[in-house]
Amino acid sequence: MALKLFDQKKAAESETVSDTTIIEDDIPTIHGGGASTSEGAHGRPVSERMKSLGALFFLLVAVIIGLLMYQARQSANATLYVAAAGELQMLSQQIAKAAQLSLQGNTSAFAEFRAATGRFASLLSALGGGGDLMGQSVPPSPDSTQPQVTALSEAWTKTERDATQLLGQEENLVALNQSVDTINARNALLLDLTEEVAALKLQSNAGPREIAAANMAVMLSQRIAKNANALLVASAIDPEVAFLLGKDANTFRSLLATMKQSPSDAETRERLDELENSAQESLDSVSGILSNMQFLVQAKQAGSRMFEESSELLDLTRKLSSAYDREFRGFDPITSVIVLLGLISVVVLVLMAKAYDTDLTNRRTEAERQRQSAENERNLSQQAILRLMNEMGDLADGDLTVRATVTEDITGAIADSVNYTIEELAVLVGRINDAATRVTAATESAQRTSTELLDATERQTREIEEAGATVQRMAKSMTESSERALRSAQVARRSRDAAQKGTNAVENTIRGMHDIREQIQETSKRIKRLGESSQEIGEIVELISDITEQTNVLALNAAIQAASAGEAGRGFTVVAEEV
Repeated sequence: MALKLFDQKKAAESETVSDTTIIEDDIPTIHGGGASTSEGAHGRPVSERMKSLGALFFLLVAVIIGLLMYQARQSANATLYVAAAGELQMLSQQIAKAAQLSLQGNTSAFAEFRAATGRFASLLSALGGGGDLMGQSVPPSPDSTQPQVTALSEAWTKTERDATQLLGQEENLVALNQSVDTINARNALLLDLTEEVAALKLQSNAGPREIAAANMAVMLSQRIAKNANALLVASAIDPEVAFLLGKDANTFRSLLATMKQSPSDAETRERLDELENSAQESLDSVSGILSNMQFLVQAKQAGSRMFEESSELLDLTRKLSSAYDREFRGFDPITSVIVLLGLISVVVLVLMAKAYDTDLTNRRTEAERQRQSAENERNLSQQAILRLMNEMGDLADGDLTVRATVTEDITGAIADSVNYTIEELAVLVGRINDAATRVTAATESAQRTSTELLDATERQTREIEEAGATVQRMAKSMTESSERALRSAQVARRSRDAAQKGTNAVENTIRGMHDIREQIQETSKRIKRLGESSQEIGEIVELISDITEQTNVLALNAAIQAASAGEAGRGFTVVAEEV
């Protein structure tokens, strides 16, 4: 009985040893199979392929961002260039208009003229050599537009020289305007006073020369005002007008002195004194105009040249604007490159996602295969062990003559060892007991190892699933970035369209200014014709004065003849009174 119990324990220990040996032999196979999951379809590690694709993707994204920034900068510069060219068109006409008004001594026109010329020079400098343009720093204009910029700069050099000369005469032109204003302000009073003096001379039966002098003073007071205004509004100084203005002023002084020296009544002397006081300020203004005549001539000439050059400036600014339109409108290769790189980035993302998905599937398949293989091996081992235990049932009953069947199964070696063990049982009982103890410990270790391996396999599966989800989110984010890039390109195109509309508005404004300039020219011609008519009227008045003087002489002769003839000369008296 004691032997039977011992034999049963020995059989159980043998089963434990066999099971432990099978599991321990299977563990390296599992680890060896897992190593294959880290290889890609072409023998390259998946991690290495992912690193290469990721580096390529981020490089493409960096290039796209750089190109978008460059394109945005170029678009902004193009908008600034076109806007500056349009503003130059407007300024070219504004300068011409302000120059004409400045020639009339208008202080606000001088301020506008100075600001317009400074702005024109600043914009042209920024377009030619780069710099600050409308609050932003821009590079020089593209090479294709530099010829137009150079031509405009050469034309502007002449205009700028004339503008400097005109601004240098601002004080004299303002003084001319003030002098003319003074003459105009005193003109009505001078006319009234000279007419009163002429009437008083006529009423007091003054001599013909005095009456003629008084009438001449009336005419000169108006001609002085007319010629002074002609000097102010004319685009160029007429030497005849300037000469006549000086001559009239001197003649007026001479006539006034002559009338004061002639015997007159108290009322006439009072009017002459008042006339002298009132005329002094106007005559001083005329002297001031004549003393600065050389500078006024230079300023008028500079203004006339600027007016003539304004058409050339306008034409050159239009050519510059057209050059910018040709340069920045049309096909942009940068946009095509951005779209192409965006498509390549999407392809790289798809490849990355596919690589991750393939690797995840391979890992899952390999883990399942390893688990199934381990399960099959364990089942086979258990079946072989059970068969061996059944064959060793007689041995457990104490029959040491029984022999186990030796096969090619995993228990074949065990059966052979059992047979040998049966033969050497008496000698190896102690060694078998010791071996049974070690087999038990090894079995427990193998069981723990198997459990840990299964846990690690499940944990690895979860991590792979999480990595796949992360990659899918990354692909979605990159797709959104590509969409934002396309929207940025659309915004740039809309900015360019808005700049074109601004250019059209500026051209309409310039056409309006051109119409205003033509109206100003027509008004100047009409004023000139009015001056010529006034001069003819003055000559007619002078002729009438001469006729009046001769008539007075004739009347005086008739009166003398009547007085000398006595009664017989009464008819001459009537004739003298009629004359």
